[in-house]
Amino acid sequence: MTAEGLAGAYPGRVIDLILERASRAGRSQADSPRKLALVIEGGGMRGVVSAGSLLALDLLGLRDVFDEIYATSAGGVNAAYFLSGQGKLGMTIYFDDIANRRFINPWRVFKIIDVDYAYDRVVSQLKPLDDAAIRASRVRYLLSVTDARSGLNELHDVRARAEPVPLLLKASSALPVLYNRRIALDGREYVDGGLSDPLPIARAIENGCTDILVLASSRCDAPMARPALWERGIFYLRMGRRYPALLRAFASMHEALNRSRRLATGDERVDGVNIALIAPCDEDATIDATAIERARLVRSAHRMATRTFEIFARERAILDELFEAYQTRYPTGRMPGKPDATELLFSYGTLQLEPVQLATFGRTLEGTADELPGFAQSMMEIDDPDVVATSGKTHHPFATFTGRDTDAIPGTAYRITAEELRNADTYEVVAYKRVAVVLRSGVRAWVYVDARYAPPS
Repeated sequence: MTAEGLAGAYPGRVIDLILERASRAGRSQADSPRKLALVIEGGGMRGVVSAGSLLALDLLGLRDVFDEIYATSAGGVNAAYFLSGQGKLGMTIYFDDIANRRFINPWRVFKIIDVDYAYDRVVSQLKPLDDAAIRASRVRYLLSVTDARSGLNELHDVRARAEPVPLLLKASSALPVLYNRRIALDGREYVDGGLSDPLPIARAIENGCTDILVLASSRCDAPMARPALWERGIFYLRMGRRYPALLRAFASMHEALNRSRRLATGDERVDGVNIALIAPCDEDATIDATAIERARLVRSAHRMATRTFEIFARERAILDELFEAYQTRYPTGRMPGKPDATELLFSYGTLQLEPVQLATFGRTLEGTADELPGFAQSMMEIDDPDVVATSGKTHHPFATFTGRDTDAIPGTAYRITAEELRNADTYEVVAYKRVAVVLRSGVRAWVYVDARYAPPS
């Protein structure tokens, strides 16, 4: 590691090229003999580390200087929000939407990590990714996935694929064992790209990249050990019996990763290729792939974002301001809201819409994704013209109590004042009844449900 916090093979050359391109009018690289790549590691919740570095690059205005981006798993999500110009929004997913038991639950043995929730709910609905902006980018975006039948790695050119970007990201993040499902793309099944190539530096070199910036989410100065016998045994029971090639890929995944780490640190060099590595080091706290402690996630992202800013010798005041907002978003464990916001309201319907919030509360609300267990959802026709005019919808969702653990409705929990809760009572039609419930996260909240089939008091 250099004094500037960099490692690699001639890392200064990579940084100089990035800065030179950033200063060039129009940023056209068509006549350049050098090909600049960005490689981003995933690793579940460890992805918050590379997300911090990416946020810094975004704030520094370096989004369009790269020719190609190579990313895997959570690194793929980070890359997508970076390319779309939504870096700040993407960062908040780690802090506000998935640092909870809704996403990671060790007691939910058949889906410890709920990848469906992350991509079908958060990335597609709560914090929608700008698919069109990614496809319009000049940067070629290559996403690492593993073919479930062959166990081999593939790089999918996201801009050239017909599938929605969140579905492609889901395939790259479909963790064996922890999620244990395959994602079908064009008739073929795929799982997490990290299984076959967690850090695709060698692939970038094969594609002619001469200068590579690597954003790692884990230490690269020590080799990864081969998966233990018990780990291979669990993999076999959960997925390897049906997909033996995946078991072989899992048993040898350390080999691909260790070569990538040697390339990243400069311990192994390729003639004519310059590599700069930004990665966690000795003084950094270790982030586990299943970590959900919000404060620790914020600190890790802030540290890596700061390190990245300093490498490019820029003023970091804007960065510190932003992370101060992240750190204080929920002071003393409270959810966002006004100082006198003492009520928690869960919405699965139109109260999540900005026009409805402005009309009902006079402001937009910040909330946290959650789930209402023991209820099923249907639609109800609304005959109140004022409510229809406010929501713009003639039919609203309706929650009916079933008491079944298998039933649940996703939505958002908002911290509001007692007066705002009365305003919500006025907005909802008489067919709804406000009741107190316990959400999936364990917090108590108010929710409006079908008055005919409300839970017993």
